[in-house]
Amino acid sequence: MPRLIVRIIGTKEGSEIESILATVESEQYDPDHVDALVNVALAGALQALQSDNFDVLRSWCPEVSIVLTSDDEGIRPSVHLTPSTLHKLADAGASFDFDPYV
Repeated sequence: MPRLIVRIIGTKEGSEIESILATVESEQYDPDHVDALVNVALAGALQALQSDNFDVLRSWCPEVSIVLTSDDEGIRPSVHLTPSTLHKLADAGASFDFDPYV
């Protein structure tokens, strides 16, 4: 069974302390589902910061961390992000990390 975790990790400017701003987990995996969960996690991070402005999130130097684990040999780890999602990540100044363990 796959396990997919998407986290938004932030480090407030001027600080070295990382905070998990949002976490979304799923037992489903496909590349389009990853895109949807990234958007849910971004919305959760904005909610945690009580803002709807990606400039506020940018001040946290965000990283989108995606972890995929599975013992299903049929899973081909890949990521597909829509132009809209890529635009949001750019607006937030987010880095991106994908760790598949399959």
